[in-house]
Amino acid sequence: MDSIISAFELSPKNDFSDLTFDNAPDQIGIAYTAFKRYYFVCENRKVVEIPNWSINPDSVNVAYQYSRVLGKKSNGNYDVEQRKLSVNSFRFPIMLYRVLMVASMLEGQCPYKESGNYIFPGISKSIVKELDRILCKSIRYE
Repeated sequence: MDSIISAFELSPKNDFSDLTFDNAPDQIGIAYTAFKRYYFVCENRKVVEIPNWSINPDSVNVAYQYSRVLGKKSNGNYDVEQRKLSVNSFRFPIMLYRVLMVASMLEGQCPYKESGNYIFPGISKSIVKELDRILCKSIRYE
């Protein structure tokens, strides 16, 4: 994810007083203006513009996941014994959802939503390891 975010176009913006941060105390992650134009603010204060949904429908979702990484929050939990992956459904990347859905269905299981989470039963540990790599080591193993 960090390489995807790094590929976003640098923003010429240098006045940050009008930005509202989702992670207000730390001022990292997603920020936006009154015009609802989103920005991603890295820890090194480098600002990149998150592409519009019409250009990249997953860009905001990826930015939210990476923001969670920078905030040292989990992007999911994996129950090793039950082979069940749980991820927060809010702003979960579409492509990752589809891959996990197919993987779950190939195991004869059906993904479902519960308490704001997508639950993917039948997910192998090797798939979770790859997902964990993509999500910058932010999956918790139970």
